[in-house]
Amino acid sequence: MKRSLALGLVFGVACAAGSAQAADIIPRTVAMELFTASWCGYCPAADAAAEQLRTEEGRAGTVFVEYHVSDALSNSDGNLRQSYYGVTGTPTMIFDGISKVIGAGGDMYPTYRQRFDSRRNYSPMVDIRVTGDMTGNTWTIQGSVEVTEQIWQTGTPQIRIMLTEDDLTAGGRHYNGVLRDHVVDIPLNGKSVGSVTYINESFTPNASWKKDDLNVVVLVQETNYKEIIGAKRLSEVSMDVQGESYTVARGEHLQVPISLENISRNDQDLTIWMIAYRTNGHQVGPNPIYLDTYSIASGAAEEYMLDYPIPAGAPLGTYKVAAWIGTSMDDTLEWDTYSVTIQ
Repeated sequence: MKRSLALGLVFGVACAAGSAQAADIIPRTVAMELFTASWCGYCPAADAAAEQLRTEEGRAGTVFVEYHVSDALSNSDGNLRQSYYGVTGTPTMIFDGISKVIGAGGDMYPTYRQRFDSRRNYSPMVDIRVTGDMTGNTWTIQGSVEVTEQIWQTGTPQIRIMLTEDDLTAGGRHYNGVLRDHVVDIPLNGKSVGSVTYINESFTPNASWKKDDLNVVVLVQETNYKEIIGAKRLSEVSMDVQGESYTVARGEHLQVPISLENISRNDQDLTIWMIAYRTNGHQVGPNPIYLDTYSIASGAAEEYMLDYPIPAGAPLGTYKVAAWIGTSMDDTLEWDTYSVTIQ
């Protein structure tokens, strides 16, 4: 299906307060790993703070994994992760593998938010691109991990693929992001900029797990210091802007084709929006500069065509545009970027 929308794109009519770094245009996805237990009296405070962050950041903003210790939701894969990090007590929250918060008391959200934001300021060292099929009994995940910043650590980073499940209960408590299965570890092919490692894996979820509540998460972790240098959740709908840059004259139409693919079992009602920036990092125009809704059926692959009439008086120059999709603007599923030069 193709769809064309004619909406005015008025670059430069307003400038948002402050400036945006590259990480603000497409924010870093931060990995949160929480060691918790249904018998732990201090854990509910950690669980609540983690859930608040998870909700605020949307499904593309954070990869969240819970490892349960000695309760009905624990498993051998979680136990190995506990040993890997040397975790000796619950709750323990670890951001991107290296920023650890042990214990809980009172409202943990301010502490977790500070740690989360401190990791958000670092650009990811890898670009993770994944898609797949989540419709049948056997699931697949394909894609690539490209090194975007030189990795200087001596160890070989590992691509770790895991399966988590939401909406579980244990001990009368509700949990999301619970580790169900460790699918595979794949070593990076290289650590120099431009090195690419390809992913092509298939696996069969346990029949007792709720497929609509399962998530496939990807972590790229440096082995010596345990830093997670990139993270991504397999999105139910993949987004790919067809092209990295566009040039358009004043008074003409800018057309940007975007490929969408629904790899999930369910139809998806999406919100699509865009934010524009000058090359100096300042946001321009309304926030967002573009907003629309779109529906895509389960298993469908479609092209969404954006049609922008560029005003005759639009300021000349090059702009960076971030394209986003989600179930709402508060729940981001996927994103991509492209540049526009008005001449």
